[in-house]
Amino acid sequence: MTLASRLPFLGEGYGTDPDAWRVVGAARHIAETGEYAYSRAPGYPLQELTYALAWRLTPPAARPVVFNGLTALLSAAAAGALTAILLALRHDAMGAVLGGLALAATPVVYLNSVNAMDYVWALALFLGALCALLRGRPLGAGVLLGLAVTCRITSGALLAPLGVLAWGGGPRGDRWGRLAQLVGGTLAVAGIGYLPVVLRYGPGFFTFYEKGYPSLPAVWQRGGPDVWGVVGAVALALAALLGVAEVLLVRRAPRRPGRQMVAWALGALLVVGAYLRLPHEAGYLAPLVPLVLLLAHGALRRAVFAGLCVALIISPFADVPAPWVGEGGRGASILQDARARAAGQRYTEWVLAAGDGLAPPAVVVAGPELPRVQADPRCGAREDLQYVYSLDAAEYADYVSRGYRVYYVPGLSEYNAFHFGFDLAGAGAQPLG
Repeated sequence: MTLASRLPFLGEGYGTDPDAWRVVGAARHIAETGEYAYSRAPGYPLQELTYALAWRLTPPAARPVVFNGLTALLSAAAAGALTAILLALRHDAMGAVLGGLALAATPVVYLNSVNAMDYVWALALFLGALCALLRGRPLGAGVLLGLAVTCRITSGALLAPLGVLAWGGGPRGDRWGRLAQLVGGTLAVAGIGYLPVVLRYGPGFFTFYEKGYPSLPAVWQRGGPDVWGVVGAVALALAALLGVAEVLLVRRAPRRPGRQMVAWALGALLVVGAYLRLPHEAGYLAPLVPLVLLLAHGALRRAVFAGLCVALIISPFADVPAPWVGEGGRGASILQDARARAAGQRYTEWVLAAGDGLAPPAVVVAGPELPRVQADPRCGAREDLQYVYSLDAAEYADYVSRGYRVYYVPGLSEYNAFHFGFDLAGAGAQPLG
C-alpha cells in the first residue's frame, strides 16, 4: 500500500529541493568519470554511489522514476519496519498497521519518499537497525545504523538511543558485549562507507554550509506544519493535550517511563536539537516522526493513538489554508508538492531550450537552478555552451576576453549582486530568453 501510494508522484524530475538534483549530478559525474565527487559536504556516499550505478544502467527517460522509485521502496521498508517494531512492543495488530501507515503518510516522509533526497534512505536504515536490536541482533543493528550514517552522517546521533536499548535489552552480564557489537558495527561500516570521501577530500570533509539562522516563523513552519501537515499538527497537539488531561483530570498516575520510552525521548531530543542548530529543512526532522509515534504508542490510550494515526494518514492530502502556520499559510501537501515539481520541471526545460538557442560561445549564470540543469544529460553536450552558478568581476572579464556572451536566468542579476557582489546586468550580461 505504501509503495502504491507513491507511484503517481515518481515522475517530474527529482524533487523541489536543489540538493536532490545535486545528488543526481554527483551520480552522473561518478558514472561518467569513474571518480568520486560528493554532491555536497560532508558526503552521502551510499546514495551517491548507488545512484551512479543506476545512472549507468538506466535509460535517460526512465531515470527520475528509477531514482525516485528507489527512495519509494525504502519508504515502504521503513513503514514495514515500524509496523514490526510496534507489533513487537504491544500485541495490537491494528495499532501497529496504523502506526506504519502514519509514518508513510506523514508529509515530511511522504514528500521525501518520491524524490532523490537522502532523508528516507537514512530513516529506513535506522528503523531497520532498531528492529534488529529489538530482535536481539546488536551487530546487525550496528551494520544497518552504519549504512544509515553513510546516507546521512547525522544518523550517528541515533546511536545514543540504540545504545540505551542495547544496554538494557538482555542479560545484565552481556551488556558490554551487546554495546560493543552495536558501536563496533556502526563505526566499522560507516568508516568503510566514508573511505571514498576521505580519499578524495581528506579529513576536512566533515563540514557543512552555514546559511545564516532563519526567522522564528520559518523555524516554526519547517519544524511544525512542514513536518506534520496542518491536520497532523493539530491532531498531534490534541493527542498531547488528551494525554496530559488524562493524568490531571482522571488522576491516573503517570507510569514510570521504561527503558524504551527513555530511548525514544532521548532520540527525539537529539533530533530536535540538531534541527534547531541548523533549521534549514523540514527533512532534518524525518527521524523524529517514528520516535514521536513510538512515544505516543507507549503513552496514549489505543483509541487516541489510532485517531492520531488516522489524522496523519489524511494530512498529506489535506491541502488546506491555515494562516497561523507561518510562511505560505499552508502545511506540507503531496498535491502542492506535485504542482511545484511540475512547475520546476517546466522552468528547467525552458532554461535548457533557451540555452540551446544561444549563439556560441555562451555562458549562462544559473544560480540555484544549476543543479537541475547539470542533472540533465543535455548539459555538457556542447563545449561552447557553459552553465555556471555565479560570476564575480574577474570571472566575467575572463569569459568576455575569450569571446563568450554572458547570459543569466531571470532574476539572477540581483541574486548574483547580493550574494557575490557583482551586478551582471550592469556589466552588460543579458537575460536569458
